Amino acid sequence: FPVTNVKLWVDAASISNPINGNQINTWNSITTDNAYFLQIVNGSKSPILKTNVLNKLPVLEFSLSSKMQMNKTITPTQFTLAFVSRQNGGNNARFLTGSDTTTDTSYGYFNGTKQYLKINGTILVAPGSGSIISDTNWDFYIITQNYRGGVTMIRNGQTIVNNLEITSGFNGIGINMFGTETSDGQVAEIIVWDRCLLNTEISVIYKYLVKKWNLQLLLPTTDPLYAEGVTIKAEQDAIIAAYVAQEAKIKAEQDAAIVAALQKRIQAAADEQAAIDLVIIQKHQAALAVAQEELVNAAKRLADAQLKSKIASEEQAASSAAIQAKQYATILAAQEQDALLKATLANKEANIAQIIAASNAYADQQKLIQQENNILWSSKLANMEQTLVDKTNLFNTQLATTIAENNAKLNTALSIAETNYDNALKEVKRLNNIYIDTIKSENSQLINSELTTKEEQYQSMIANIIKQKNTVQEMDAKLLADSLKAAQETLNQNVSQTNNLAIQRYNSLQEDSIMKQNTLSEQL
Repeated sequence: FPVTNVKLWVDAASISNPINGNQINTWNSITTDNAYFLQIVNGSKSPILKTNVLNKLPVLEFSLSSKMQMNKTITPTQFTLAFVSRQNGGNNARFLTGSDTTTDTSYGYFNGTKQYLKINGTILVAPGSGSIISDTNWDFYIITQNYRGGVTMIRNGQTIVNNLEITSGFNGIGINMFGTETSDGQVAEIIVWDRCLLNTEISVIYKYLVKKWNLQLLLPTTDPLYAEGVTIKAEQDAIIAAYVAQEAKIKAEQDAAIVAALQKRIQAAADEQAAIDLVIIQKHQAALAVAQEELVNAAKRLADAQLKSKIASEEQAASSAAIQAKQYATILAAQEQDALLKATLANKEANIAQIIAASNAYADQQKLIQQENNILWSSKLANMEQTLVDKTNLFNTQLATTIAENNAKLNTALSIAETNYDNALKEVKRLNNIYIDTIKSENSQLINSELTTKEEQYQSMIANIIKQKNTVQEMDAKLLADSLKAAQETLNQNVSQTNNLAIQRYNSLQEDSIMKQNTLSEQL
């Protein structure tokens, strides 16, 4: 993890003793020196810690009047800013901003739109030019500015701004720092470096944020991490489906228990009715026996027995009618319970139909999103390929120009060296002629005065003169050769330096191209 030059690193998951609903007045950095942190602005409300929000981790929730800013001013010439946040769907204005209200800086959010970027008054992405309507979905941004002023912004794995040069720079980070232009939102993590990260380091940050906060499904479908997100989503859906199935099983068991209890109640009522019927029958049989016995024993009690028999018959009819009414009431209760069970089953079938319809709608929506992401990625890939071709052509043109300039310099240096050589040769000849004329004059005088006596001396002098002439010529030739050698070495050094610079530039462009290809390969 690239911790070099990290100035601010606040993470809601690292807040000690996280209790849901706690007010956070100071958001401390988890860097080693803790020199920079976020603190609430005087007169504003404190943000609230919300636990188990994003990937079961806590986040900080801000209202319209909750404001935070850095405790110290920071204005580096280059920077990298990474953060994970979202708007809650209330007032969707500015959210992540500069820490100074006079600098007019906004990162990612503005006036109901996303992927908006404005730094110190310089608008790089404005509403209507690539922005999208605000929603409650989570976003992760990575924003960089290099030493040449080139700004790049990546949102949810897609490059929105690529190396656009501006004269303004970073001035710290704040939340809801522009008066009434604030947002309801939540922030999970913010990291600030006072340098521009390398592409390999950005890739590490990219994977770190995606995996930590489970943001894979926000990425383009061509990103390898998206497939990982699909797998995680399938596992979560399987867990939810298992939970739903378990709930359905428990509900079915409860319904079965209710039905069993109802059946038991019906059976108990039937048994009770059978016992009552048996008692009535036994009573009738006893009464009949008594009546028969009375008929046999006393004829005079015939009328009374007949009367009692009539009364007994009426009682039997009444008892039968009561029994039938009770049985009918029991049947009605059973029918009502059966209707209730059928209604419950119909509601379950309706809920299952709604779930299936919602699943189909979600699948259609995912297909549409995948198609749109494929179109966007194809356009992005074409733009990156065209940019690589343009940079290659530019390098070839610059290399050809550099070679032509070096050839011209070499020809000029050779021409100057040849001119210097000719001038030096002419000067040597002129000096030799003057010297010879002088010697001749002196020799003529010597011959006229001492012709006969100093002939041998004259011959010796001539030999010395020739020797000196040869020495002078050798010295002149060596001097000329040294001059030419020095000029050639200087020229070779200049050409070598120029070639080295060209090779370094070519290698730099080649490395940049390889890094971009590697980044593109990783994204693919």
